[in-house]
Amino acid sequence: MGEDSRPAGTHASSGASTGMFPVFAILGLVICVSVLVLLLMQRAIERASRQVAVEDSIVERLDRTLSTMKDAETGQRGFLLTHDEKFLEPSIEARRRIQQELDALDAIGASGALPAADVRKYRALATAKLAEMDSTVALLRAGKVNDAIDTVRGGAGKKLMDDLRDLTEQFVLAGRMRMNEKRDRASSLIASTDSLFGIVAVFDIGFLLWAWQRLRREIALRNRAVLDAQRRRELLHVTLRSIGDGVIVAGVDKRITFLNDVAARLTGWSVEEALGRSCDEVFRIVNESTRQPVESPVDRVLQTGLIVGLANHTLLISRDGREIPIDDSGAPIREADGMLRGVVLVFRDFSEHKHAEYALRLAMEDARAANVAKDNFLATLSHELRTPLTPVVMTLAEWAADSSLPAPWREDIEMMRRNLDLEARLIDDLLDLTRIVRGKLLLNPSLADVDDLLQSVAGMYHGQIEAAGLKLTLRCEAKSHRVFADPSRLQQVFLNILRNAVKFTPRGGAIDILTESGPDETVSIHFHDTGRGMSAEMLARLFLPFEQEMDESARRYGGLGLGMAISKALMEAQGGSIAASSGGPGLGSTFSLTLPVVDACHVEAYPKPESVDPASRQLLKILLVEDHEDTARALKRLLERWGHQVSAAHTKAQAIQQARAVPFDMLLSDIGLPDGSGVELIREIRTFSRAPAIALSGFGMEEDVSNCRDAGLDEHITKPIDFEKLETMIQRLAASARP
Repeated sequence: MGEDSRPAGTHASSGASTGMFPVFAILGLVICVSVLVLLLMQRAIERASRQVAVEDSIVERLDRTLSTMKDAETGQRGFLLTHDEKFLEPSIEARRRIQQELDALDAIGASGALPAADVRKYRALATAKLAEMDSTVALLRAGKVNDAIDTVRGGAGKKLMDDLRDLTEQFVLAGRMRMNEKRDRASSLIASTDSLFGIVAVFDIGFLLWAWQRLRREIALRNRAVLDAQRRRELLHVTLRSIGDGVIVAGVDKRITFLNDVAARLTGWSVEEALGRSCDEVFRIVNESTRQPVESPVDRVLQTGLIVGLANHTLLISRDGREIPIDDSGAPIREADGMLRGVVLVFRDFSEHKHAEYALRLAMEDARAANVAKDNFLATLSHELRTPLTPVVMTLAEWAADSSLPAPWREDIEMMRRNLDLEARLIDDLLDLTRIVRGKLLLNPSLADVDDLLQSVAGMYHGQIEAAGLKLTLRCEAKSHRVFADPSRLQQVFLNILRNAVKFTPRGGAIDILTESGPDETVSIHFHDTGRGMSAEMLARLFLPFEQEMDESARRYGGLGLGMAISKALMEAQGGSIAASSGGPGLGSTFSLTLPVVDACHVEAYPKPESVDPASRQLLKILLVEDHEDTARALKRLLERWGHQVSAAHTKAQAIQQARAVPFDMLLSDIGLPDGSGVELIREIRTFSRAPAIALSGFGMEEDVSNCRDAGLDEHITKPIDFEKLETMIQRLAASARP
């Protein structure tokens, strides 16, 4: 069996491959050689062109140098004629440019493009010419006008300029000759390149004839490739059917060519029914909120040719009327040539995500409601705690004003006042924390003296410091110690730090307070104690609310853990800072505060703290409305001690009746009354009286103050009442109401 048993097609393919190899090899070799020769010629042409460009740049530079020298000479001549220095400005600029051109010519000479000796000669002439111009200018500036003119008339400068022109012309002529030679060479190379292109074209035509024959055979191979592509497409369809998202494929006419099982289940259309239908019919989507139809991603992809996606507020309306929240996107399908052939749409059921989103929204609403409830609770708690403190504070204030009391009683009164102040401070801390969280911290800045405030704080705690067996040292060494801040808030920070130092320093310890001038116009205040110190963990949590050491020795000191958090917020709100450090447990603590100081030259520009001038005090008829009998009695007694006439009412109805019956100069009213509120009261009183009014309330939140002012109350003061502050407020309002 001598015959070859392989198929004929195989024989032909093998023979063609064998016969074509030498042709391809020869053609490839010819092309490679021709390309190499063309490349070499092109490089030679480029090299000749570059040389021409170099020669041209040399000629241009020489012309530019000569022209610049003329500019310099013109400036010199203008100065000689006019004696005006402004004519030398072009000459000065020309000298700078001449120096640059000479340096460039030196570089050209060093490269061999120009003879180095000629370049040196050119520089010598140019330098001599510049020196000649400098000498005439110097003579003229020295007042030797005739000498300068004689120098010019002597002709040395003209001769130097003529020599420069001659040498420049020699350079230019030689350069142009070289340029012509190199242009001729470039032209010759271009002609040779054209010839080579012709030869290559002949070979290309022969190759095209052969390729046409070869193309006929390739068609058969392409048919087999089409079958392979169909098999790959089928594999892709199988893959798309198996993924977990819905997939729809449509052509540029929006008619569906593919639909997987997930898409069929979500849309309610079977694969057989959906094929050939428009996407608008099968994939119907509306906006979740408006229920209006939404532009399909298919339309948007066909319009823009880009990948697009819709926000997750889209509902898919299935064939049976079900509404399914979906997340979808569309992408273009392009051929290898970049032409758009269709769109692939991918979407998924978003129901579980929507349920989770809804649950999260409910949780956030619950959290907001809890926050409002917390604020209301704190406001109510503040009111209920402050109200019983008011009569006690006022009674103690009245006793303290009685000079007949024995000294031991006065000490007891001061002790009770300090503890009541502490109680009020704890209430204020709770409210301050709420204000800080809500970004509504109240400040009343004015000019304050840090040294005075520290001395006041030290005086307030003097008794407790002595009772604790501690030694306090106050050193005021800062040169500038006036700041623009809220004095009461700043004092609150100092008290918080000093109170902690006293609390955590054992008997026999020491507390040192130092002020010193800091960098950048600041004052630094340092509180150092020899107390129990702090661990690194505690330092990291020190300025967080409700944070305290958790060991038994710390718990016995009590407190809410708010003082340092509030102090940090107060310092930062006033442009300052606070930091704490400690060597560790048992090694004491240091608190460092920094505030910007006020320039002594601008002290008068800052508002002064409010105070009452005894000579200008007015005695008023005051209507006091207070339902808490103890508070009403104590406040009435104190106001009368100050010389005011006070009528007391315990309900809204009583207050209105008294206000209509007897004119009054000022109204002091509680907000919470048995038969209404102080807000309702002032609104009714404002219908017949414009007398100033002050709210006395245990509610101290910003909303409470705002509501009082909106209703017509002029001021708001929070219980327990600072009587001196109240009297200052009364006198200020009375003065402003005076005709």
